[in-house]
Amino acid sequence: MSFWASYLGSGVLCHYKKWLDLFEGYNEMPGATDLAIICNKYLMKPLRVQPVETGTGGLGSASGSKSLGLLSYLRDIAVHQCIPTRDHNLHDFLNLLTWLAFPRLKLEIVDHSLRAFRDFTGPGRPAAVDRLTIFDEAGLIYVTEQASLPGVLALAQTKRDQEKRHLWDCGRVIGLGHGLLEHLLTKNSTVFAMTLFVNDAEYRQLLQVGRVEGWQELLPPSRLGSLPIQSTSMLLPAWLA
Repeated sequence: MSFWASYLGSGVLCHYKKWLDLFEGYNEMPGATDLAIICNKYLMKPLRVQPVETGTGGLGSASGSKSLGLLSYLRDIAVHQCIPTRDHNLHDFLNLLTWLAFPRLKLEIVDHSLRAFRDFTGPGRPAAVDRLTIFDEAGLIYVTEQASLPGVLALAQTKRDQEKRHLWDCGRVIGLGHGLLEHLLTKNSTVFAMTLFVNDAEYRQLLQVGRVEGWQELLPPSRLGSLPIQSTSMLLPAWLA
């Protein structure tokens, strides 16, 4: 099985099967031009894929001139409705999958990041932007009516494996961060995911309007936890894999 075929069939990407099916006829990852032709039919309008040269676009690091690269990337999306996409780049391909599945939530991340930049006067870039960038790159959404963030984190410290697995399986796990997905597909190591805990009603709101009405900010710390996710065929915490 080719690497490309293994990506299409990976359990890590099970939430994106509807969109992966668009690429079944390809023997390798489509180039940026082909991705634009395919994805522009399905992206929420007026968003569209913009092929770029290797090394341009992207989110950059947390300091110095790299923050200007992030700002340019955010403006490309917010002002020009273009999603910069590099040729034959797995990271950017996975980013497009998340844009197809979560367009309103991704737009909220862009909007909140730009607002944080506008209100920021210090060096580097705002801490809020770093938090949003980490969620965009390494975010996990855990949808559950039974488990709570403290409950899951507390169970991680116990030896009750059966109870831990039962509690975890009560929810739905969705890999949002394209960097997280890339790591799980290509690395044999644990990665920490910024995990957002929501119930079913809140998850539906995230899909519809990009944020849960009434939250003071997009990612309230009380709903966020850092979970170690193991590189397996499924999205499981390292203490269950």
